[in-house]
Amino acid sequence: MTEQQLPEGWQMVKFGDIAKHISKRVEPSETDLKIYVGLEHLDPDSLKIKRHGVPADVEGQKLLVKKGQIIFGKRRAYQRKVAVADWDCICSAHAMVLEENSKMVIPGFLPFFMQSDIFMNRAVAISEGSLSPTIKWKVLAEQVFLFPSKNRQLKMLPILSSCNLASLKNDAALESLLFFRKVIFREHISKLIIRHNVSREKLGDVCRISTGKTPPPNEREYWEGDIPFITPGDISSDSLYINSGERNITHKGLEKTPSVPKGSVLLTCIGSTIGKAAIASCDLSTNQQINSLIC
Repeated sequence: MTEQQLPEGWQMVKFGDIAKHISKRVEPSETDLKIYVGLEHLDPDSLKIKRHGVPADVEGQKLLVKKGQIIFGKRRAYQRKVAVADWDCICSAHAMVLEENSKMVIPGFLPFFMQSDIFMNRAVAISEGSLSPTIKWKVLAEQVFLFPSKNRQLKMLPILSSCNLASLKNDAALESLLFFRKVIFREHISKLIIRHNVSREKLGDVCRISTGKTPPPNEREYWEGDIPFITPGDISSDSLYINSGERNITHKGLEKTPSVPKGSVLLTCIGSTIGKAAIASCDLSTNQQINSLIC
């Protein structure tokens, strides 16, 4: 598209002209910051970071993030993970830390552009690698996009912000309903035990507890099959059942990790997602951060 063909208020820009790549590394054991954000803490298509870990959870160098900067999941970009930090923190080295170039972008607009299909589809297309496709900044920086002028951004941002706020309110309402459901269930169970003198049994006496395991990640014969491989990040709070994850393993891969039959209860047992639960609606497998209760 030539300059003469561009719609009024739009321009062709390289991503490196509208975004700055921030790459300051930090040792988790040496930082005074209290918050760690991994890719598992980011929700697809949500700019809000709703959960996080602590630096003590992780080892190895991580990235320094300042409040207001953008955390973009450069690994497996098809997951559409991009969010804005509400605090100074450290984040996974599998992310990019970005901020807008104020000469080209008004504050708050860049994250919404990065959520768009135009950006995300390009991010997926330029990812390199098969098992864990990853984006290189040098490649991303050279990508050319149709982008609005600052005056047009000023008109678009209030609308985008209103839509985002409505989405956050909807999420908050859903979380309240799920919490209410848990409270009702807990209260009824407690009353049943008290009123009817219901006996209590050890969990290990009524079911078999199995802990998952990750097949060697670099052995291709174990991956990209048809058996769901579940990690804590795949377990959603808005669904009781689970039958798919970000990745699948092969039948060869199943020889390296326990099989979990349909109807089993999956319970995360480590890290910041501890306590998340779901029921397997098909035969599947899990990593070592999940215990399966098999009856």
